[in-house]
Amino acid sequence: MVLEKDDAALEPVSPTGQYFNSSALNISVLAVLETEMPFDDSEIMSLIRDVFLSINPRFSSIMVIDENGVKRWKKVEVNLKDHVKVPIFPEKMSPQFYENYFQDYLSNMSMEQLPQSRPLWEIHIIKYPTSNAAGSIIFKIHHSIGDGYSLMGSLLSCLQRADNPSLPLTLPSVQPRAETDGDHGSIFKTVPKIFSLLLNTASDFLGSLMKSSLVDDDLSPIRSGDVGIEFRPVCFTTMTFSLCQIKQIKDTLGVTVNDVITGAIFLGTRLYMQEMSEGSSNHSNSTALVLLNTRMFRSYQSVKEMLEPNAASPWGNHFAFLHVPLPELVDSTELNPLEFVRKTHQIIKRKRSSFAVYLTAAFIEIVKKFKGHQVAAQCIHQTLLNASMAITNMIGPIEKMSVANQAIRGMYFAVVGNPQSLTVTIVSHVDKLRVTLGAEKGFIDGQKLKSCIEEAFQMILQSAACEIVADKDGVKRWKRVEVRLSDHVNFPVFTAGMSAQFYDGCFDEYLSKMATEQFPQSQPLWEVHVLNYPTSHAASNIIFKLHHSLGDGFSLMGALFSFFKRADNPSLPLSFPSVQSHTSKNGRSFNIFRKVPTFFSSVYNSASDFCSSIISSCLDKEAETTIRSRHSGVESLPVAITTITFSLDHIKQIKAKLGVTLNDVITGTIFLGARMYMETVSQGSGSASSTSVVLFNTRMLGGYNSVQEMLKPNSEAPWGNHFAFLKIPIPKLGDAEATNNPLKFVINARKIIKRKRSSIGVYLTAKGAVEQVAFANNPVNGLYFVVTGAPQLSKAIGLVLLSLVRAHYIIGKTIPFKQSSVGRE
Repeated sequence: MVLEKDDAALEPVSPTGQYFNSSALNISVLAVLETEMPFDDSEIMSLIRDVFLSINPRFSSIMVIDENGVKRWKKVEVNLKDHVKVPIFPEKMSPQFYENYFQDYLSNMSMEQLPQSRPLWEIHIIKYPTSNAAGSIIFKIHHSIGDGYSLMGSLLSCLQRADNPSLPLTLPSVQPRAETDGDHGSIFKTVPKIFSLLLNTASDFLGSLMKSSLVDDDLSPIRSGDVGIEFRPVCFTTMTFSLCQIKQIKDTLGVTVNDVITGAIFLGTRLYMQEMSEGSSNHSNSTALVLLNTRMFRSYQSVKEMLEPNAASPWGNHFAFLHVPLPELVDSTELNPLEFVRKTHQIIKRKRSSFAVYLTAAFIEIVKKFKGHQVAAQCIHQTLLNASMAITNMIGPIEKMSVANQAIRGMYFAVVGNPQSLTVTIVSHVDKLRVTLGAEKGFIDGQKLKSCIEEAFQMILQSAACEIVADKDGVKRWKRVEVRLSDHVNFPVFTAGMSAQFYDGCFDEYLSKMATEQFPQSQPLWEVHVLNYPTSHAASNIIFKLHHSLGDGFSLMGALFSFFKRADNPSLPLSFPSVQSHTSKNGRSFNIFRKVPTFFSSVYNSASDFCSSIISSCLDKEAETTIRSRHSGVESLPVAITTITFSLDHIKQIKAKLGVTLNDVITGTIFLGARMYMETVSQGSGSASSTSVVLFNTRMLGGYNSVQEMLKPNSEAPWGNHFAFLKIPIPKLGDAEATNNPLKFVINARKIIKRKRSSIGVYLTAKGAVEQVAFANNPVNGLYFVVTGAPQLSKAIGLVLLSLVRAHYIIGKTIPFKQSSVGRE
């Protein structure tokens, strides 16, 4: 349309707006809102008239050409019936039918160009359920009106917070990429950076010009290279990722959210290319055009602020393309998919650090000045055509939204009209990230590409779970994260109405499986499993699985009992037996004639034990026995768990009779029982050389401390892992010793442990509570623990947690457990 003379003062169309609405390019944005309930459109007209049209004059303007050939925005009367459409689908069909019908409708919309005789936008209201929503609202807005940043602001102006419509929607703040190196002013660092900047700028600028005009990507399963792709049907496929999981990967690798999702898309695309072409595309030259917002902004601004003169984040199209080569798929990256994320981060970071995008924009402006906007648009068209794919992203609100007082379940968007076989768009909403694939219909299998990208993300997530969070110096640190109880508290389901013996088998099998499973490193290192089925020992069981990196048995016992109560009187604290320090009872211990020999004996024993420990740990390996298989990877094999209960009164009687400790009695019993088992299974093995690793608590303590006291600075009994190993040779089984003089085994064990204890270290004597305990007001009938993950065939069972990798607390309960109280506790 030609502009009349009296309209010459109208606002000119921006250069980018002219490029996107030309004979070479005609690009639009589709934004889809998914509603939770069937949409009631009775208020939609008033919402559009009163809110949407008033956001920006461009929504009620058309493009016209003045007498000098300059395109301008001319305000016109808007007939809402021309812009708001409510299509009719066949009635009473299944959601899957409507899903397919909706996809075809969306594909047809992508091919239809907006009429130039009226404002360049449409709204389509779909009142039929799909697999993701009860209804859908599609906004189609021409890209010449503004970029994603501008259009997102417009869209949010029409929406409200679902929880409180009186409050504004909020979006995550966008932090500037600041230089973190405090020494950036040093000339020795500044000069190389300047030369690197100049070199990268020149390289990227020349490379961009070459790819825009002379060099195109290889033909591949994601690039047909055909002319007129922008006029062909598009198949849309969406997938949803957890922002929480993405942020876990981000924190582990020290990259950005965009790096993580872009790396997953790149890896998934390469996997798809490999599958579709049997590996021939692994090394193909494939480039993605990643859109970069060129505004200098910290966070989203309102539309009103964008429209102000000299706004820091103005309305319009303010972005540039980054040519990012897809990393090649090689064996090393298949084994370590994190390399795709790291390489993506490195490439994008280097591209951002150059000024090539600004030089490219200046070059397009020069072409427009001398050749006209049609030729400049043709240059952009060729740039898009020569690349394999485009990726663009937007940030959505962190709260759930509503439109016309009707809740929005989800949202996504797509860019249509660009001459590429594959376009990927990304938008965040609440705690999810929605990725949309716009693929050339009949050429790209959208569902297979989707599954490849989802598989790639899981590969990255699992690999990231194996990496500990470290700072820039490589130091491992604890990072506080939000805890989702549903990820940590499990209620396994067994067959109902079976016998206690049946549930014994289920329980043992479940516990054995738990022993072989490692913790996900992407979440706090603990789990609680509630087994609400009766076994032969209890009406139900609760299993606490805690990683040993959290603390040793002393620490974790304190943590466990901190939320237990006394069963007889919950208002009173639990009490524990005092732990006596191992001091001489002889009043003449300070006599010099006793002190000097004791000192030299301690020094000799310490040196002897230390040297023998080093030698046995590195060189001297015990032979295979009936309690030691010597198989590699024993820690990953299933574990059969058996419990035994002894009377403390009986143990104390033996203790008093022999003048030893409780630990000496039970350790001697375990040693004797182990030797008897060895001899029974294999005659003669009762005298084989066998060693037990005994753990010593190195705290100087007289009894248990509360968790609060453990966490105090300079605590005498601090939280953490404070223990050491002592290697104790198991006394050999002599002839008839087990039946004729079993006390000798206890005495021998006592002598060995006492001598070992005379070197530096304090023997661990760990004890549970004296009173019966209750958990969530449910009386606890018994308590035991088992060590898993240690590379040993057999493991002794004690009263508190001591393990190398992870441990379980198992609680046997007297009554069925009430699940409702778990989350609160």
